[in-house]
Amino acid sequence: MKVAFFTGMKFSKVDGKYYHITLKHDIIKERYLSVFDEFVVFGSEQNGDENTSVREELSSGPNVTFRLSQKYHNGSDEFKPWVVSACKKEIRNLLNDVDCAIIRLPSNIGIWACKECEKIGKPYVIEVVGCVFDSLYNFAWYTKPLAYFERYKMKKAVSKAKYTTYVSKHFLQERYPSDSISTNCSNVRVIDFDEGIIDKRLSQIDMRRKESDRVLRFCTCSGIDIKYKGHEYVFRAMKELEKEGINTEYYLAGSGSPEMLTNLAKNIGVLDRIHFLGQVKHESVISLLDQTDIYIQPSLAEGLPRALIEAMSRGCPSTGSRVAGIPELLPDELIFEPKDVVGICNRVKYIMKNERDVAKQLFETSKDYDIEIIEKNRHWLLSEFRDSINT
Repeated sequence: MKVAFFTGMKFSKVDGKYYHITLKHDIIKERYLSVFDEFVVFGSEQNGDENTSVREELSSGPNVTFRLSQKYHNGSDEFKPWVVSACKKEIRNLLNDVDCAIIRLPSNIGIWACKECEKIGKPYVIEVVGCVFDSLYNFAWYTKPLAYFERYKMKKAVSKAKYTTYVSKHFLQERYPSDSISTNCSNVRVIDFDEGIIDKRLSQIDMRRKESDRVLRFCTCSGIDIKYKGHEYVFRAMKELEKEGINTEYYLAGSGSPEMLTNLAKNIGVLDRIHFLGQVKHESVISLLDQTDIYIQPSLAEGLPRALIEAMSRGCPSTGSRVAGIPELLPDELIFEPKDVVGICNRVKYIMKNERDVAKQLFETSKDYDIEIIEKNRHWLLSEFRDSINT
């Protein structure tokens, strides 16, 4: 059975092969090709370079083909009727060549694919991976009105689906409800829960606490040119902590131009303690998290942050904003309100006093996201979906 995958993801092309920062072929094989015979990707394309294969994962491989849009390139294209019309035609053409579809939301491509599937009666399942309202409302002043309209469209699309997966346990289900057959399955891939991980972390905490000139190492993994990721408020918290004699440095891993954050950090007076690492492959992220004292997720909008779960799975003490699925992961004493600089400072100081207990607690919580449990849920729903088509 051939399935089309509609997504807002951008794929880099180098020498006829396609790359993406997270969606590597092994994931496609495990997640989708265990249920379907052929997997056709429809997203948007960007030019790769000589470093693409170093920064990103290889998505191309057996039984995976790419029919990326030649018309749609970014979100602003939504307001160009000729682009929308051309992209919908591309979607229709692909739907005519496949048996069913997997549609990832939020994305413009996803919304259009839902409508086209409804028109021609093509079976589809929706993957809900984020909240379009929070993303747009917290992006800029001029996108706030658009947030309400896009939320309406996404709620309508999800409500019509007969099969739905959510990355959260509660948050996205409440924002975008559906009476469909559904399950929760995060996109995180936590494989190793060896007790040696937490033992090593606790030993590291004991050693670090003995350092008289200790500099706390913060980390966030997310796009660095997206305002609603909230890095600014960590910068400001670092400045406040400095006044209390708490020295910090901040490692930022993620794609995008560092220009905006560089200027901001310079103005706040913390630029010399900010480290821009760029786009980092998964294995390097794990190494980074193992060297991090406190992982911070200061987002103003999220789905269920994978990097936070991975930090927890490494026994890394973590804190995050009261946004989207983050409160599903962290206890209240590790949550701060969005944009709350004082709240970030207080959570950092709480962790400093309770590092060992926090590390052990979060490591245990992360076991709920064992890849075997998650993929079992996903495989069950996709199999139900596939079998419904056969009957």
